[in-house]
Amino acid sequence: LLCCLENTWASSITATVDRDPVRLDESFTLVFDADGPVDSDPDFRSLERDFDILHRSQSTNMNFSNGQVSNTKQWTLVLMPKRLGELAIPSIPFGKDRSPMLRVTVISAQHAQPDKRSEDLFLEVDAEPRRTFVQAQILYTARLYRAVTIENATLTEPTLTDADAVIKKLGEDRTFQTQRDGRRYQVVERRYVLFPQKSGILTIDPVVFQGQIVPPRRSFFSPRSSQTKRVRSDAITLTIDPIPASFQGATWLPSRSLQLAEAWPQNPPQFIVGEPVTRTLSVVAEGLTSAQLPVIDVTVPPSIKQYPDQPVHEDKETHQGITGLRVEKVALIPSQPGRLTLPAIEIPWWNMHTNAMEIAMLPEQSILVEPGVGVTGGGGNQRQLSQETPSGSLSSLPPYVTQIQTSTQGLGVWPWLTGFLAIGWLVTGVLWWRYRQGARFVSKDGRQKIAGSRRSVERDLKQACERGDAQAAKAALLEWGKLQWPNSMPKTIGDIGERSSEPFREEIRRLNHALYSYESVVWEGEALWSVFEQSAAQETTTLKPTDDGLEPLWAT
Repeated sequence: LLCCLENTWASSITATVDRDPVRLDESFTLVFDADGPVDSDPDFRSLERDFDILHRSQSTNMNFSNGQVSNTKQWTLVLMPKRLGELAIPSIPFGKDRSPMLRVTVISAQHAQPDKRSEDLFLEVDAEPRRTFVQAQILYTARLYRAVTIENATLTEPTLTDADAVIKKLGEDRTFQTQRDGRRYQVVERRYVLFPQKSGILTIDPVVFQGQIVPPRRSFFSPRSSQTKRVRSDAITLTIDPIPASFQGATWLPSRSLQLAEAWPQNPPQFIVGEPVTRTLSVVAEGLTSAQLPVIDVTVPPSIKQYPDQPVHEDKETHQGITGLRVEKVALIPSQPGRLTLPAIEIPWWNMHTNAMEIAMLPEQSILVEPGVGVTGGGGNQRQLSQETPSGSLSSLPPYVTQIQTSTQGLGVWPWLTGFLAIGWLVTGVLWWRYRQGARFVSKDGRQKIAGSRRSVERDLKQACERGDAQAAKAALLEWGKLQWPNSMPKTIGDIGERSSEPFREEIRRLNHALYSYESVVWEGEALWSVFEQSAAQETTTLKPTDDGLEPLWAT
């Protein structure tokens, strides 16, 4: 019990850095977040081996949601690397809890250009990569270096001359410190993503900073004056290549990484005739927006109807660019039992690391559709046989199956199987005789109550059909099914459809479509009530009450 409580109270601690890589003599921010209370304050001394801790702060947030209180605690450190290379940020202890280990790459310091060595304020811009494909992501970074106090500052957005491209700012500005030739600067960094829409030469115009430089006061009584200054960055020229001829996909997808995944309510999914199963498909691509991701092309066997939901789009912004996500949910409703194959799903894409086409794929999968309640068919018998005749070695079977097979090896299975079947037939015969005897002596009052309930349910069904109320019609049909098959009550209206004949079965399918379609479907119930009345009238005419007092049943 104590172990369970200890795991329940344990906090989850995350660690993130604001950018990677960083340059030597540049500061960066390391943030630790805890989603619950920690045993003790963190010990950051292990960081001092490779980093100088310039600043540290701590904050606590309390959130109230649905009557529950949650606490999150955050520790923020500003670090300066001491050496080049891939440096480890060790796991930090927070009492019994620990943060994950991270790595950050430290590259050489960038030296100032000769004409900027003595500047108090200057701009630097960069774009990566300088050569890429059309519609591929380009990271554009603008950095403002200042060694003075500024106010009323503005920075223009990047623009392009005679070019078609989508430009989007990434997150909030980042601030850090760095040194250039022995002089310390405060740096403000702003990042953008560009997606060129046509091939050719693309020129990013210079960005312009304008602000007031505030000199330090010599004394408290000295007048405060400021000087307005404007600085301009360099222009950047990019080369944009067209879609390579070797790409064979329908949608051009240049990405650093693209993944295709699926999820089911149960694993493996369980399919039953007439019951919907939701299949969730998702595509995640680094360096692409969700708007660039294609519709997932899905084909299913003819005996499965699919009803797609509206897709969900989401763009996640990080310091390395945009990651696009597209999620599609599809309700699959099988109409007949048996073993079916869901075809493979393929999405061709262009790997920007290897500069080659690749295919993200979900392999084909075999599914078994079970019959609905009271429905028999080849699919159900096939499943029963596959369970009774497992393949493989004895060690791969469940323990009880292994024990049964081992204990009967000496005598053989046929004597036991013959005796088991004989007992089964005997029990079945006794139960059938008792059922017939019980049904034969149903009282007149009992039959009248059943008939009254049936009329009430049919009246509810008629009203629901006249109103076009699909949910009410479903409820009335299920109640009617309980009266129609009291010993094997249907669980879904799909079960009722499987036990009925045309055209009533077709109207059940139409109702099922209206209930489970993600599109707006107007259901007209007059046709369902009409075929229900006709079928009920035929049953009343052809199956009148017999002399033994049994209620007529709707034939399946």
